[in-house]
Amino acid sequence: MDMVLNNGFCEMTENEMMELEGGGWFSGVMAFVGGVGMAASPALGLFFSPGTGMAVFSASCAAMDWACNNVD
Repeated sequence: MDMVLNNGFCEMTENEMMELEGGGWFSGVMAFVGGVGMAASPALGLFFSPGTGMAVFSASCAAMDWACNNVD
């Protein structure tokens, strides 16, 4: 992707901006759920069991991976 430097700013054409457009609402929800799960996994591991925390963290990583790799 070529960027045109004009007046000190990198400008993109409309077609290049369409390529960078993110995913839909489902990708956003998956990223949010993954972030909340990652934040909650240490507490779940302390209060319930280490296996619970690791399972929640693994599922959160999978949700974040899905959100990042399934952007149209």
